[in-house]
Amino acid sequence: VVVKDGVVVLNHAYGWFDAEHTRQFATDGVMRIASVTKPITAAAVRNLMDAGELSSIQPVFCLEGSPKDCILTIEPRPGTTIDPRLKDIMVSYLLNHRGGWDRGASFDPMFASIRIASTLDVDSPPDKYQIAQYMLGQPLDFKPGSKEVYSNFGYSLLGQIIEKVTNKSYIQYIQEDLFAPLGVTDVYLAHSLPEDRQPNEPYYECVDKAESVFTPGTQVCWP
Repeated sequence: VVVKDGVVVLNHAYGWFDAEHTRQFATDGVMRIASVTKPITAAAVRNLMDAGELSSIQPVFCLEGSPKDCILTIEPRPGTTIDPRLKDIMVSYLLNHRGGWDRGASFDPMFASIRIASTLDVDSPPDKYQIAQYMLGQPLDFKPGSKEVYSNFGYSLLGQIIEKVTNKSYIQYIQEDLFAPLGVTDVYLAHSLPEDRQPNEPYYECVDKAESVFTPGTQVCWP
């Protein structure tokens, strides 16, 4: 799309829906945005702040000794050693990637589904709440707020905060409260497997394979 002086002067689609090049791509095609979901999540959180439903300085985790305005109550695994610095994590730290997790120094829990499911003795893939439960038993990589390190997990927690505050699912809030007022009606959650894709989503390039989180021990294409 090309817009000049507020007027659309070009609206055209290029490419193909399929590997065989039998179906041309269309302007209503749905493209994956991956981590560009993060600024959308941040916008939703700031909406809630503007509405007075959430504060940037609210503590994220409700743990022993946490203030009453804490947000997420996640039951730690029995015998878990809790890093006391978890109580210091505020909403603003998650927004700015300052929560205390460094995937370079330890690991990225959003890409450790099989390991986490095995530890928790649950089916793979674990959901976002189970991942958070697992992470309550892991030491932080740095003092919250002391530096900025990109964190997928921090934004997963923001999604859970949106759900807790609004009593809606993440995607429901994004669709109804963030995008619908803008006239945007075609935003969805993506799925990992090709058979679960949206009908108007291109999805055919297999650049590499990895172990399936749905059936550990088998290989599937990367999304």
